[in-house]
This record gives sequence, C-alpha cells and structure tokens, in this order.
Amino acid sequence: MLSYFKRRYKTQNIVKVSKSALLNNFGLFKELIPNKEICPVLKGNAYGHGLVNVAKVIEKENPAFIVVDSLYEAQKLSKSGVKNKILILGYNFAENLHKGLPYEFCAGDIDSAKRLAELDLPCHIEIDTGMSRMGFSLENFTETLSELKKMGLKINGLFSHFADADNTNNEFTKQQEKSFKSAISETHNAGFKPKWIHLANSAGALKTNIKEVNMIRLGFSLYGYSPYSPEDEFFANLKRLKPAIKLYSHIIACREINPGDKVSYNCTFEAKEKMRIGTIPLGYYEALPRSLSNKGPFLGRICMNHSVIKIDDHNKIGDEVEIFGDLNELAKLAGTIPYELMTRISETLKREIVD
Repeated sequence: MLSYFKRRYKTQNIVKVSKSALLNNFGLFKELIPNKEICPVLKGNAYGHGLVNVAKVIEKENPAFIVVDSLYEAQKLSKSGVKNKILILGYNFAENLHKGLPYEFCAGDIDSAKRLAELDLPCHIEIDTGMSRMGFSLENFTETLSELKKMGLKINGLFSHFADADNTNNEFTKQQEKSFKSAISETHNAGFKPKWIHLANSAGALKTNIKEVNMIRLGFSLYGYSPYSPEDEFFANLKRLKPAIKLYSHIIACREINPGDKVSYNCTFEAKEKMRIGTIPLGYYEALPRSLSNKGPFLGRICMNHSVIKIDDHNKIGDEVEIFGDLNELAKLAGTIPYELMTRISETLKREIVD
C-alpha cells in the first residue's frame, strides 16, 4: 500500500516556471537600479508561480528581504528551509504575534505598532501618501511619531505605496513622492533613523528619484511583465523582461460535432459547421476566469473543472496543450489584467521549476 502512494503520476495540468526568466528579470532591475536593494515580492503564492519554489530560486541572489503578505507565507518559507530575511507587508492579528519571531513586520495603525513595540519586533511603518488603503495619515504624522517614540517602537523601515505609477501621466506619482519626502523628513526630525526606506513597486521603480529611498519592492515585473504601456517613456527599459510562467493541460476527450450542435452549459455555443472539439480538465476552479467563455480557443461556458476547445484533425487524447505563455493577450480577452490570471491559478496545480 505504501508503495502505491509513493508512485509518481502524470499530472493532467502543470504550471512550468522558468528559473532563467526569473533570474533575468531580477538581474535586469539590479542593472537598471544598481544603487538600491531589489527585494522580490512573493505574496499571493509568488503571484501564482509557487511561493517556495520561487523563493529557493531567488534567495540565491541574496536580496535584503523576501517580501510576503502574511505570517502564514513567512512561516511556510521558514519551514521549507529558506534562510533569507523576510518582510511581512500585510496586517497581522495581535494574538498571532509573539516574541522572537524571526521576521520584520509592518504597521500602519497605532494598535499594530503598540503590539510590535511590546514584543520588541522590528517594524516598518506605512504612510498613506494617496492610496487611501492603509497607513498612517500625514495630517497628524508628527503626533503619531511622538506616540511611536513613547512606546519604544523599533522602526527599521519607512514605506508607502504608489497608486498610479503605471500611468503615462506622472502627476499623481509626483504628488505621492512629495508627500513621502515630507514623511521622511518628519521621521528623521523625530529622532528615528530607519535603515530601509521604500516606496516603489515595479511600476514606480524607474520613476522615483528620492535619494533616501534605498529599496525597491519588485513584484509584477519579477515574473516577466512590464507595467508600462508603449506610450510610457520607460517602456523601452523593460523590453528584456521574460515571462516566467506557462500553463499546460491535456486533451482528455475528443469528438466531432455537426452544425447546430450545442457545447457546454446554457448552450451558449452552437456549431455553424462540422468541427472537432476537445475537452481539457481545466476550468474556473483551476485557473480560467468564466469571462473567457466563448473567447479565444474556448467554446461555450468555462466549467468548474473542464473547458472545451476547438482542435485539429491530428489532435488526440493525451496531447499536451499550452493554455498560456504570454498572459497579455489572454487577459485582454478575459477583460482583466495579467496579475489576476497569474494569481488565480489554484495552488492544487503542480508547479515545476524548469531552466
């Protein structure tokens, strides 16, 4: 019985992640921004690429931090043997924190800061410079800093987040930079000397010129995609990016249908001619948004665990099918962005690091 469970099985769907592409993309940003620390963002299961596998590729580049969103992700990396320093960007419930945790944390509210101070855990404080999502307000930031000082918070970092850096119009980005500069000045005047100051995501990495900023949080572009439109002045800088992920499935059924035959739920596809169709074991549970129904190669409604595609005469059961390589085209068909297609790939699908 034990030997049965140890057998290796051919998977019906597989996600292949290119090690060389990840290293190429990381290296490109190190080349373009040599005076700042490039820190890979591996939140959201490394944007769908596989948290642990990607971390083990990137940690060899020895970044100052691997950045995740949650304590769960950080502990998963630690349990897998990843030795790199880890920065947790997201919110943490107070009861989940305790002394001695080997991570750096973030706080954008007084209660979170107080808990980190009580436990003597290193903290990066977040400033709201215009995203209106999380972070301390600049309106009363002087008073906030006074409170943080009284509680003895160990401030190891100061950060904010660009809201519109992928826009060709950089006016709002400049406003955020101005606000962040003010926050840096106030923080220093209050007697805090944070080691790490970071503001830029992938889109903002090439656009911020604040001299005190010494760290870039590299997410989307680590995985091979540019946040810039062709009209952006920085578009050409990222032409060497290489998409790191490909999703494959297999044909598990083939059939011929005739004019008038319907396909999938609600009969939304009706054949206009005789054609061959194939079924793949991949649906909206595994990866595909339902909005791809009747778009691109997909015929009829996307099902939970199956989709139907048009196939050629030579296709047969067992044939491998590439579902996506470059996500830009598929994202347009789905009416979404590549981020969503990456991150919606179920964690149950096997990830494999390839050269």
